[in-house]
Amino acid sequence: MDKLYKYIDELKKWNEYAGLIQERDICNVINRHIIDCLQLCSFVQRDRIVLDIGSGAGLPGFVLGMCGYHVLLSEINEKKRSFLRHVSDICGVDAYVCGDVYKLCGSGMVAVSRAFGSLSELCDVMCCVGVSSGVFLKGKKWCEELSNAYNYFDFSCKTYPSMTNNDGVIICLDNVVRR
Repeated sequence: MDKLYKYIDELKKWNEYAGLIQERDICNVINRHIIDCLQLCSFVQRDRIVLDIGSGAGLPGFVLGMCGYHVLLSEINEKKRSFLRHVSDICGVDAYVCGDVYKLCGSGMVAVSRAFGSLSELCDVMCCVGVSSGVFLKGKKWCEELSNAYNYFDFSCKTYPSMTNNDGVIICLDNVVRR
């Protein structure tokens, strides 16, 4: 809990500078963001290295790091990377922060993401870095995204209802390969 409160304090301090989350969500960080991300703990094996694609404020990757997962946080925005390095240091979270996800090699990793892009874009990144499994938080357009991804990629898929978003799901992909 100490790590969580440190993270939230720093998130609030850095938000205006780095544009980490929407201003309206600042007062509701735990319910809107943290609990949403914690859902993934039920779907990611503890022995896997977690690759958070487009980590932003560390949602969901940093949150999983606070739960003891080894995480790689990929974020192209330098201000957000600075924030991620800072909170990793002060919270004592085992996290590697990088700017270019394409420089990583993902054998044995599982990809996660919350707001990076469409499922097709996520599958594309996964294929480029050699990650074949992913667990993603998706909103109300998830069905359309899944249908579109099937046009370009082969994979097995399971979906589970989100506990925090009535329109959302958790999508678990395995054996992702480009067609």
